[in-house]
Amino acid sequence: YKTTVGLLGLSYAKLLSNNNLYASVGFQGAFTNTKYGAEGLFPDQMDANGPIPNSISNDPLRAGRTFKYFGLNAGFSIFKNSNTADWFFGVSVKEVNKPFTESTNSELFKLAPTWGLQAGAKLKGDQSNLDLTAALNKKANASEYLVGAAYNFLFASADPESGSEGSSIGLGCSY
Repeated sequence: YKTTVGLLGLSYAKLLSNNNLYASVGFQGAFTNTKYGAEGLFPDQMDANGPIPNSISNDPLRAGRTFKYFGLNAGFSIFKNSNTADWFFGVSVKEVNKPFTESTNSELFKLAPTWGLQAGAKLKGDQSNLDLTAALNKKANASEYLVGAAYNFLFASADPESGSEGSSIGLGCSY
């Protein structure tokens, strides 16, 4: 199958204090178009002697059917930036409008919202950074837990006056 997604988002961050503490809110619209292809052979395209020439599957999901839906997403976060560390904490909801994902508009094919919690921190050193991230996503009765870490070592800093770029190497892992 082939899926195409178009996104449009808007976000706003507001400084809450003199020590670089911010709150932000964001909204996003996502238009999804999915088309199932008729590539490959399926059981209803076969007979006892093998494939039926020029046969198209009777299964509408395998015979080039297309479906489209529009999802609304929203999120809120608090974050702080400093010379030694950055951190963030956020909550989000995806498909808050519970869109139908097929043409019959059956309640069985309504997407449940995905609720999310995200958190992370970047510890900054003179020549290195350590990034830590975690996310929890919950949709209906399913949960997803994601954690990650990355370490970056800076060989040379960028120099805006000369136009030279910095150089670094990094190693990351996520689960």
